[in-house]
Amino acid sequence: MEELNDQIQQRLRKLEELRAMGIEPYGGRFPALPVGGEVLNKAKGLQEQYVQTSKEELEQQKVPAVLAGRIMSMRRFGKACFAHLQDDSSRIQIYFKNDILGKKAFEIFERLDLGDLIGVRGHLFRTKTDELT
Repeated sequence: MEELNDQIQQRLRKLEELRAMGIEPYGGRFPALPVGGEVLNKAKGLQEQYVQTSKEELEQQKVPAVLAGRIMSMRRFGKACFAHLQDDSSRIQIYFKNDILGKKAFEIFERLDLGDLIGVRGHLFRTKTDELT
């Protein structure tokens, strides 16, 4: 039970840190949504549409993606992190990198936990293991 209390204390501390940074952790809508307020993409739709698209083609096309969902896993590597985002259709890998996000956004990201609901936007690419990200 003490471990659970420590976990709760850590999450409460992160909430306060986010608020001190000007972020409302239980905010409203995802601000990156386009006019009309709809998420542009679903994980399953992206996977189905780009299943045959090569790494090189994705790099050339710079396919934009906007998704929202729950963080299901995280693998941190210093100034970068891979995670899986689960929406109502499927799960897709997402990637966070300090020099792409910028210092403030990466500091916000570092305070996220498994189970948090987030919105993300970026460009699709394939990793070295050929996973659509």
